[in-house]
Amino acid sequence: MSKHTPLGAIFLIAGGGFFLFSAYQLGEANMIAAQGVPAEARVLSVDEKRGRRGKRTYAPVYSFVDAEGRSFTGQQAVYLRWVEARSGDTVPVVYDPADPRRSVINTFWGRFGYLPATLFSGLFMGIGAALLLSGSRGRGRD
Repeated sequence: MSKHTPLGAIFLIAGGGFFLFSAYQLGEANMIAAQGVPAEARVLSVDEKRGRRGKRTYAPVYSFVDAEGRSFTGQQAVYLRWVEARSGDTVPVVYDPADPRRSVINTFWGRFGYLPATLFSGLFMGIGAALLLSGSRGRGRD
């Protein structure tokens, strides 16, 4: 067994798990946006998180009314390093008519916020696969 094999397995498994999660979130947001019902939402607040190094990220919390007049609250799934909308702003949303609790802010980052994570985790999987392959190729040479 090559010294790269355990590291390759870790990269492949961790990258694969994160890839599945982020690709699912990305697909879910875009399925809602493609098949959902558009509405206007009012930003109620902006949730703020601080990272380990004190860097802040933000995600708008919004409220909208569906076609039946029921009120729903949602939050952007991806926290961004900048404020995309402020309290009181109006933002476009799209919601699932079968379950209006499932909604997405209909902007680039609202729909594609998980794209960088999906690509990055795919890179991790590729590195893991390359390390595993390099380990398996070296077996016959020893």
